[in-house]
Amino acid sequence: MPRTKEYGLGIRYRRPAFIEQEIEYLKREYHIGAISLLDEICIPLNRAKAIEHLEAIGRTGVVWKGQCRVDGITPELAKLARQAGCVIMGLGVESVSQRALDIINKRINVAQARDTIRLLKQNDIEVRIYMIIGLPSEPEDIVDQTWSFIEDAEPDLVHLSLFTVRPGTVIYDNPEQFGIKHIRTDWEDTMHMFGRYEHETPALTFEYEEQTPWGKGLSKERIVNNYMELQRRLKEHGLCTP
Repeated sequence: MPRTKEYGLGIRYRRPAFIEQEIEYLKREYHIGAISLLDEICIPLNRAKAIEHLEAIGRTGVVWKGQCRVDGITPELAKLARQAGCVIMGLGVESVSQRALDIINKRINVAQARDTIRLLKQNDIEVRIYMIIGLPSEPEDIVDQTWSFIEDAEPDLVHLSLFTVRPGTVIYDNPEQFGIKHIRTDWEDTMHMFGRYEHETPALTFEYEEQTPWGKGLSKERIVNNYMELQRRLKEHGLCTP
């Protein structure tokens, strides 16, 4: 996980009144009717703050999309988000392997992710999930496990990416703790928009040891093949962006 605290004391949220004023300005000056909230956590995790933010957006009458943690949505907030104009919500599920989630310190569980997807859909909010292939300790049957989760939870879209080891992360600074023997910093072939790979194959920025702290490490070829197979299934079922 990124070392956020090196650069700040935590998450800062704008005052709800300022959010409302800015949206009203955009409506008045540019005639917008919809917005996309790009913050990774667009709904504050504190209940009281979340309600204030959603009510402020709701008063403007715009429709909007955003993204949030899977543990940041309650039945109350899902209902209020829809009333406030939310039509699309993105969720960082990352993996259906609980061990992988624990190793990267995601602090969520797979059942929680499934429940949140269903909760949002019950409130007529389109759900787009973000998933990663190639995380430490990923099981050999990760493709089948992931597909089973997708069929069960029924998200509307799935954004699938290959795991990349980026500078500033614990894994980059301590690769041996994660069974990684090689990291490169050439990002040219790692962009995870599937459309790039119609006529080429993506590449990993790292390689696992044959034996890792969690057992046998998957080869680079196996990880890329898993990624491509899931992308094929997603495309076949209309679950990825064009």
